[in-house]
Amino acid sequence: MIPIKLVDVVLITLILLSCCATIFLALENTSLKAELNGTTPLETDTSVISSNALPIRIKSLANEVDSLSFDHQTVPTILFIFTTTCPHCEESFTAWKSSSTILDSVECNIVGISLDDIGPTKLLKEHQAIPFTIVLNADTSLMSNYKIGGVPQTVVVSPLGIITHVWRGRFDVTMIPGLVTAIRDSSIHYSGGHL
Repeated sequence: MIPIKLVDVVLITLILLSCCATIFLALENTSLKAELNGTTPLETDTSVISSNALPIRIKSLANEVDSLSFDHQTVPTILFIFTTTCPHCEESFTAWKSSSTILDSVECNIVGISLDDIGPTKLLKEHQAIPFTIVLNADTSLMSNYKIGGVPQTVVVSPLGIITHVWRGRFDVTMIPGLVTAIRDSSIHYSGGHL
């Protein structure tokens, strides 16, 4: 039997305390990052969930006015609402672009809605190589109808025109599985339980 010395016990105790302190600091760091980013991971907004998604007056990048309507759709719609000058929006584009690639296998419409003018929005679309449709907001009631207090905002609308999920703040790649699940859940509810 190997004798355990007091020094060994002290060293083992210090190592265990160090491990606990490291875990605690890692958790605190995650919390602090979330506070500094102005959002918590997977922050959702329930104030508009289950509401009817009202039509949105939009303008194409060709400057044509149209309406984005959500009733009588056969697939869910994802709305990415952003501005061209928002750093959190710019960071979100990486995850939004990845989402659109992943969701290629799942039937859904993806629309980015810029709250800025046509010039900066076109430049952003080209610079970011955005693979989904980008339009301009031309609706004075978008902010109040969708309770948009800031950007970026990610909204899922079911094929029945009901808002099912809303994420406020920076959208990152860790949130993509939740978005995919939200789209599939929206589709299942629409199809009566069959995807």
